[in-house]
Amino acid sequence: MAKQPKKQTPSWFKLDLSANVYPTLQRRNFSSVFRLSVTLTEDIDPVLLQKAVDQTMPRFPTFAVMMRKGVFWRYLEKNPNPGPFVQEDIKNPCMPMPFKNKGRYLIRIYYYNCKISLESFHSLSDGNGAMVLLQTLTAVYLRLKGYQIEVGGLVYDINEAPEPEEYEDAYIRYANSKVHPPRAQDRAYRLQGTPEPFYTLNIIDGIMPADKVAAVAKSYQATITEYLNSVLIYALLQQQYSENPLFLRPV
Repeated sequence: MAKQPKKQTPSWFKLDLSANVYPTLQRRNFSSVFRLSVTLTEDIDPVLLQKAVDQTMPRFPTFAVMMRKGVFWRYLEKNPNPGPFVQEDIKNPCMPMPFKNKGRYLIRIYYYNCKISLESFHSLSDGNGAMVLLQTLTAVYLRLKGYQIEVGGLVYDINEAPEPEEYEDAYIRYANSKVHPPRAQDRAYRLQGTPEPFYTLNIIDGIMPADKVAAVAKSYQATITEYLNSVLIYALLQQQYSENPLFLRPV
């Protein structure tokens, strides 16, 4: 059966409501970059990983971009330059990502032993979108290694054109005032801590059995994301109680 011709993808993309914030926030001492990683059972072959990147990126045009500055707002433009190129991992992950120089990609792909890491500037995507890219990239890499990896779930078919929803500003549909009324503008609780020296790096790793976390979340009729967010909110509430405030602020 002949492949369907790919739809023409846009040459530039408007930043959505959330994405507009991150270029403004990024500073030398504040990074708008996040990281996701996948750990395999064999050391990574950087040559095959680069080949997998080259095969995967055309399927995700909203990641194969560079930041440009318009008259009023920044926007994303298709990046015609070679890349992104895989690199050996570094000791200081999630460093600020320069985007003012024309031609820079806004993602980084690293490898270290058995691990592949993807770093993304937050204007490109949320964690779920980046997870789709990382899992699809990993699947393509494993196929190049000779493994049979099926398409489905968070593994997309790199031969298919992106769906229209992948270009959509979902805030217009899901986060407008009709769908979700404006919330009270009360001053939120802020967790206080001890300032650390500039460029201090803290990395906290936690490993939990996924099946046990899923079981606990299910017992509360919640998704894993809902459950973990609830645990975090509960911990912040408990911290606020321990400070004996005159009145409680919203978390």
